[in-house]
Amino acid sequence: IAAVPEEFAFRGVILGSLITHLKIESVSRRVGAAIVLSSALFSLAHLGNIGSQGLTVTLMQVIEVFGLGCVLGALYVRKGSLLFPMLAHGFLDYMVTIM
Repeated sequence: IAAVPEEFAFRGVILGSLITHLKIESVSRRVGAAIVLSSALFSLAHLGNIGSQGLTVTLMQVIEVFGLGCVLGALYVRKGSLLFPMLAHGFLDYMVTIM
């Protein structure tokens, strides 16, 4: 369930706003910087899990989520729709839950 609001917030709102408002002339560099910044915010938002899973696991999750955020951001930019990153994120969350 978290995939829908997280993707809306971090890809739809934050990434979209960064692409529009960053003052970088090169479009590819602006998009790349926007993906990295939104992914960093996405990963830092997962620091709240430290209370339930401990420091080591949370730090590993933050690193993993940063990479996932970059992939989901690129997917959003490439496809031009939040549907694809939402589905991918939801599928990954489901698989982690099953495991």
